[in-house]
Amino acid sequence: MSQVDNTVTPDRGPISDRLPWIASMYSNDADTTGNLIVKADPSSGNLYLKHLMIFSDATGVSVTVNDDTTVRIGPFLTTTAEMSHYTDFRFEYPIKFTGALRVDCNTNSPIFVLAEGYTA
Repeated sequence: MSQVDNTVTPDRGPISDRLPWIASMYSNDADTTGNLIVKADPSSGNLYLKHLMIFSDATGVSVTVNDDTTVRIGPFLTTTAEMSHYTDFRFEYPIKFTGALRVDCNTNSPIFVLAEGYTA
C-alpha cells in the first residue's frame, strides 16, 4: 500500500495538497503589450511561486512581477550584457499569488519568462 506524504511545510500545508506547474511566456514587444500573463489565475486555490527566470535581449530592462495588477517583486533591472541578460530568483519560502502571475517591463526587445511553482 502506498502512503501519501502529509509533511507540513512553512509555506503552505501538506505537500499532498499541491499541484505543481511550470509556465512560460515569450513576447517580442512586452512594453507595448504590458502586464503579460505568465500563469493564469487558478480556478481554485492560489499560486505559489518557487522559481523565476527572466531572459531579455536588452540590457537594463526594468521588470515588475505582479499579482494581477499589484506589484509583488520589483521593479528591478535585468543584468548587463556581461551576464547574458538573465535574472534568476529562487524563493526558499514561495510567494503567494491570489490572482494571475504577470510580468511587466519597459522594453520593445524580446523577453522570455520561465516560472515554477504549485497551486494549493
